Amino acid sequence: MKRISAFLLAFFLLTISTVGWASCPEGQKEHDRTGECVPIKGAAKRSVPSADEVKQMIQGFIQSQPRNLRTHEEGFSACGQTEEDQYQQDYPCTMQRYRKVRVTFPGRDFILRYTPGANVGFVYPDDIRLMNGAIEIVESADKNKWSVNFKIFDSDADSPWRTGESESRYGRMWIESANPARIKVRIRGALVNDDAVPPLVIGHKNLKSGSPYGGGMGDWFDEWHSIYPDGTFARTLTVYTGVAKFANAYWNRSGFPLETQETMVWMPRGKTPLDVIETEALTVVAMDGRYKKISYIPYPRRDSRDPPWMKGNNIKIINLKGKAVLSFTAIPDDDPDIKAYTKWGRDSTQLAQRVFVGWPRGSTWDRYQVTLVSLSHIINYQWHRRTDTSLTQVYLEGMIDNGSEEEKVGAALAITRSWLNPPAVTVDIKQGTLRYQRYDRESKAFLFKSTGTGSEPVDATIRFDASIDQPLVNPVLVLENYQHPNLKVSIPGADVSSDAIRYGVENKAGQSHTVVWIPYRAITPVAVKLSTNTSQQVQDHATKGTTESTHLCWDKVKKDTYVAINGDCYK
Repeated sequence: MKRISAFLLAFFLLTISTVGWASCPEGQKEHDRTGECVPIKGAAKRSVPSADEVKQMIQGFIQSQPRNLRTHEEGFSACGQTEEDQYQQDYPCTMQRYRKVRVTFPGRDFILRYTPGANVGFVYPDDIRLMNGAIEIVESADKNKWSVNFKIFDSDADSPWRTGESESRYGRMWIESANPARIKVRIRGALVNDDAVPPLVIGHKNLKSGSPYGGGMGDWFDEWHSIYPDGTFARTLTVYTGVAKFANAYWNRSGFPLETQETMVWMPRGKTPLDVIETEALTVVAMDGRYKKISYIPYPRRDSRDPPWMKGNNIKIINLKGKAVLSFTAIPDDDPDIKAYTKWGRDSTQLAQRVFVGWPRGSTWDRYQVTLVSLSHIINYQWHRRTDTSLTQVYLEGMIDNGSEEEKVGAALAITRSWLNPPAVTVDIKQGTLRYQRYDRESKAFLFKSTGTGSEPVDATIRFDASIDQPLVNPVLVLENYQHPNLKVSIPGADVSSDAIRYGVENKAGQSHTVVWIPYRAITPVAVKLSTNTSQQVQDHATKGTTESTHLCWDKVKKDTYVAINGDCYK
C-alpha cells in the first residue's frame, strides 16, 4: 500500500510539473518570479527561414500597402527651434523645458522628440521614451588607465539638465526645413567631460580635428536627420576628432572606442522596466532573413572573444509590452554587430531581480521613481566613411506595426533592404532636363537634378526594378534645382491615389529643390510618371478607367463625363 501511494504521489507531482511547463512553448519555462515564459538556458532561439519563407514575410508587408495619407491631412509637422544660433528657451509645442524639437506623424500617436545632449527618440502617448544615448569617446586608448583614470568625453555632458546652465554651451538642435514630404533636423555639438575642472572641457582639445567648429580643434560632431511621414528617419552622424585614425566603433577592440549608438528606454513614475519591456527584449535580424529573439534572463553577457548572437545581424527591434508599434534600428551590413549593454556596475549582482541594467541603482526597481534602462548597442565596425580626422556612421530608424515575429521581421527587413539595396533606376525622358544622379543612403532618397533653368516642363517616366532582394518602400524623389507649380507624380495602374503623394520644396544656397514622398510598396518593377502637362494627366486618368472610387467626385466620374485629379473634377 505504501508503495502504491508513493508511486501515485510521484506520478501526481510529475503531472503537475509537466502541466506547468506545458503552458510555455518548447525550449522555454516559466520564470519563478515573473511567471513569464523565458528561454531555457542553452535552448535554441534562432530562426533560419527558407528563401520562400523570407519571400512570404516580405510579401506580407508589401501587400499591406500604407494608408493613403492625404496632403491636406494634418499631423506631419515639426515644432521648435528653427535657427542654429537661436536661444529661445521654451516652445509651447515641445511640452517641456529643454525640449528643442518635436516631430509628429499623420495618423500616429507617437512623436519624435529632440532633447539637448543629442538625445533623440520616439515617445509613446504614455510617456514611455526610446532614446539614442550620448556619443562617447575616451581620453586615452590605454585600457589599463580606464579603471583608475577613466575620462569620457560625451555629448550628453553638455545638456542644461545636467550642467544647470540655461543653455547648452556648445550643443545646438534645430529644424533645417519642414514641408509635407520631408522634415530635416540638424544637431551639432562638442564632446566634453563634465567631471573635469573646470567643467565642459572639450575632448582632445589640443589635437587638430578639422572640425567646422572650435577653430578646427578638439572633438565635435554633426548630425543630419531626414524624417518622413511614415515614421522612418535616416540619421547620419559625423564625429571630428584628432584620434580618428586610432578609433574603433566599440569598447572591445584596441584603440580609442567611439560609441555612437545606445538604445535606452525611459519610464515615468508608476511603471518599472518589468512592466514595460519584454524579457525577450530584442529581435535581431540579418539581411538574408535570419532572426533571433534575445532574452535578458539570464543577462546576455558577451565577452570580447565571444561570437555574435547571430552573424550578420544588422537590424534590431525593441520589444515592448502592449504597444501597437515598435521601434527598429538598422545599419549597413558591412561588419555589423549587436550587443547588450555591458557596463552594469553594481547591477551585476542584482540582475536576477532586476533583469535589466539601469538607473537608479538598487536591488529592485522602485515604482515611485523615474527609471532609465540601457538595453543595447548596434555597431558597424567598418564605419560608413572614415578620414584621418573624421568618422561617419549612418542609421535607419523607424516604427513598425506590432504583430507576429514573422510580421515584425518582414516589415523591418523590407524597409532595411529598400534602404541598403534600392532598386536599379532607369529614366525615359520625353521632355525636360531632369537627370538621374544616384541613390543617397544618407537621406534615403533618389536624387535627380535639372540641368536647365530649373522650372521647365517635364514629361518623364522613372522605372524602378523592384524585387524581393531590392524592394521599393515609400520612395523619396529629390529633384535638385527644380520647382514647377504644376508638377504631378503618379503610378499608372497602381492603387494609390494621386493626392496621397506628398510634395515639398527645400531652399538651399539660392536653389529650390522639390521633394516627393510616395506612399507605395513594391517587389516587382514599377513605373512612376512625372508630368507638368495637365491635359496629359487627364488623359492618363481617363485611360486608367477612373477606378479610384475614393475620389469625392466619383458619382460624376462614373458617368464618363469627368475625371478626377487630386480630388478635383475635370470635364
